[in-house]
Amino acid sequence: TRCGQSSRLEETAGRIRAEIECRTRLARNAYPFRLRGSSLQRKGHSARLNSSTYAFCLMLSAVSWEDRKVKGHFPERVFEEVSCLAAEKYLGGKSLRFGWPRKGGGMPSKFGDAIDKVCIRTGEGAGFLEDDYAGENDAGLDVVAWKPIDDRPGKVVLFGACATGVNWEDKLDELRPKHIYGTFVRGSNTLAPAKAFFTPRVIPQEHWRSYTSRAGILFDRCRVSILAPELPESKHHGDAREWMRLTVGRTAQGAT
Repeated sequence: TRCGQSSRLEETAGRIRAEIECRTRLARNAYPFRLRGSSLQRKGHSARLNSSTYAFCLMLSAVSWEDRKVKGHFPERVFEEVSCLAAEKYLGGKSLRFGWPRKGGGMPSKFGDAIDKVCIRTGEGAGFLEDDYAGENDAGLDVVAWKPIDDRPGKVVLFGACATGVNWEDKLDELRPKHIYGTFVRGSNTLAPAKAFFTPRVIPQEHWRSYTSRAGILFDRCRVSILAPELPESKHHGDAREWMRLTVGRTAQGAT
């Protein structure tokens, strides 16, 4: 009946409004939209400059893996760079992008050399344990962040995984910081790294606690955006803003 349809529409509209209000609260000024009465409006140009990361994460979540492909642009790697910035801000420290392929950014391509660099930069561990090398690329590790104190070991270190695909939930458990330290790092008998997980999606509130128990410190779209609200100018993986413009144009063209 019309009455039943109207009731369902009102219920759906209420849920949508509640979700928008939740995202506005969680993402704060990094949320690029505002509610005006019953309409959702995009913020002005000056405000959008400080919410480009949210827009990028939104598009990365909405566009299929195949439709993301634009020559010279690697949005998944850009998201790893953004995640590094978010981790830096969260810890008040420094970070490295470890994810494979390690092109640009000063990180060695070979796994063992990259482990050596992590040990040198963080001051944790005595280098790569060559005997346990098993042809790894990154062992599921995309982000390394730490809070420096002095040149002695025993400080806060964060190991993070990034997941941008539709199967991101399957990857919540994959990263094992203790395994990486124990298997690939010599002299790693100090504090084990904290585990973190970065995704461009918004984690449903009803799943937050259970996902945290699996993934460690969760950085979803809202958290990443408030910590790193403006996209970096990537020199190695393509320009994210240009990728968004080209992707929107191609999607609109395909829809006509």
